[in-house]
Amino acid sequence: MKLLRKSVRVRKLMFIFDDLIKIEPSRIQELIKILDKSQFALALKELSDIIKQLISANMSQSAYKLLTEKIENLGDVKAKDIDEARSYIVHTAKDKI
Repeated sequence: MKLLRKSVRVRKLMFIFDDLIKIEPSRIQELIKILDKSQFALALKELSDIIKQLISANMSQSAYKLLTEKIENLGDVKAKDIDEARSYIVHTAKDKI
Protein backbone atom coordinates (compact mmCIF):
# COMPACT_ATOMS: atom_id res chain seq x y z
CA MET A 1 0.00 0.00 0.00
CA LYS A 2 2.82 2.38 0.87
CA LEU A 3 4.49 1.62 -2.48
CA LEU A 4 1.26 2.37 -4.30
CA ARG A 5 1.00 5.77 -2.61
CA LYS A 6 4.58 6.57 -3.58
CA SER A 7 3.96 5.61 -7.18
CA VAL A 8 0.89 7.85 -7.29
CA ARG A 9 2.96 10.76 -5.95
CA VAL A 10 5.71 10.14 -8.48
CA ARG A 11 3.18 10.00 -11.33
CA LYS A 12 1.77 13.37 -10.27
CA LEU A 13 5.25 14.88 -10.57
CA MET A 14 5.88 13.39 -13.99
CA PHE A 15 4.94 14.97 -17.28
CA ILE A 16 4.39 12.50 -20.11
CA PHE A 17 3.52 12.84 -23.77
CA ASP A 18 -0.21 12.31 -23.21
CA ASP A 19 -0.16 15.24 -20.77
CA LEU A 20 0.15 17.60 -23.73
CA ILE A 21 -3.64 17.81 -23.68
CA LYS A 22 -3.35 19.72 -20.40
CA ILE A 23 -1.33 22.56 -21.96
CA GLU A 24 -3.02 25.76 -23.07
CA PRO A 25 -3.51 26.08 -26.86
CA SER A 26 -1.21 29.10 -27.10
CA ARG A 27 1.56 27.10 -25.44
CA ILE A 28 0.95 24.16 -27.78
CA GLN A 29 1.34 26.54 -30.72
CA GLU A 30 4.63 27.83 -29.29
CA LEU A 31 5.84 24.27 -28.83
CA ILE A 32 4.93 23.26 -32.38
CA LYS A 33 6.91 26.22 -33.75
CA ILE A 34 10.14 25.26 -32.01
CA LEU A 35 10.07 21.49 -32.47
CA ASP A 36 12.25 19.67 -34.95
CA LYS A 37 9.69 18.69 -37.58
CA SER A 38 11.17 15.26 -38.26
CA GLN A 39 11.11 14.37 -34.58
CA PHE A 40 7.62 15.85 -34.30
CA ALA A 41 6.33 13.66 -37.14
CA LEU A 42 7.94 10.59 -35.66
CA ALA A 43 6.45 11.30 -32.23
CA LEU A 44 2.98 11.58 -33.75
CA LYS A 45 3.15 8.17 -35.39
CA GLU A 46 0.51 5.79 -33.93
CA LEU A 47 -1.06 8.61 -31.97
CA SER A 48 -4.30 8.71 -29.99
CA ASP A 49 -7.21 10.61 -31.53
CA ILE A 50 -7.24 13.08 -28.63
CA ILE A 51 -3.67 14.18 -29.27
CA LYS A 52 -4.30 14.28 -33.05
CA GLN A 53 -7.21 16.64 -32.44
CA LEU A 54 -5.09 18.79 -30.15
CA ILE A 55 -2.33 19.08 -32.74
CA SER A 56 -4.65 19.73 -35.68
CA ALA A 57 -6.55 22.39 -33.72
CA ASN A 58 -3.31 24.27 -33.13
CA MET A 59 -1.91 24.20 -36.66
CA SER A 60 -3.08 25.63 -39.93
CA GLN A 61 -4.91 23.15 -42.11
CA SER A 62 -2.14 23.16 -44.71
CA ALA A 63 0.62 22.68 -42.11
CA TYR A 64 -1.29 19.79 -40.53
CA LYS A 65 -1.77 18.19 -43.95
CA LEU A 66 1.97 18.39 -44.62
CA LEU A 67 2.67 16.91 -41.21
CA THR A 68 0.27 14.00 -41.74
CA GLU A 69 1.85 13.31 -45.15
CA LYS A 70 5.27 13.27 -43.51
CA ILE A 71 3.96 10.82 -40.89
CA GLU A 72 2.50 8.54 -43.56
CA ASN A 73 5.79 8.60 -45.49
CA LEU A 74 7.68 7.36 -42.43
CA GLY A 75 6.50 3.83 -43.06
CA ASP A 76 7.25 1.27 -40.36
CA VAL A 77 9.22 2.62 -37.43
CA LYS A 78 10.47 1.06 -34.24
CA ALA A 79 8.51 1.74 -31.07
CA LYS A 80 11.81 2.73 -29.46
CA ASP A 81 12.26 5.51 -32.04
CA ILE A 82 8.73 6.80 -31.42
CA ASP A 83 9.34 6.78 -27.67
CA GLU A 84 12.59 8.72 -28.09
CA ALA A 85 10.86 11.33 -30.28
CA ARG A 86 8.07 11.68 -27.74
CA SER A 87 10.64 12.05 -24.98
CA TYR A 88 12.27 14.86 -27.00
CA ILE A 89 8.90 16.64 -27.19
CA VAL A 90 8.23 16.20 -23.48
CA HIS A 91 11.66 17.57 -22.58
CA THR A 92 11.27 20.46 -24.99
CA ALA A 93 7.85 21.26 -23.55
CA LYS A 94 9.20 21.22 -20.01
CA ASP A 95 12.20 23.37 -20.90
CA LYS A 96 10.62 25.91 -23.24
CA ILE A 97 7.02 26.46 -22.22
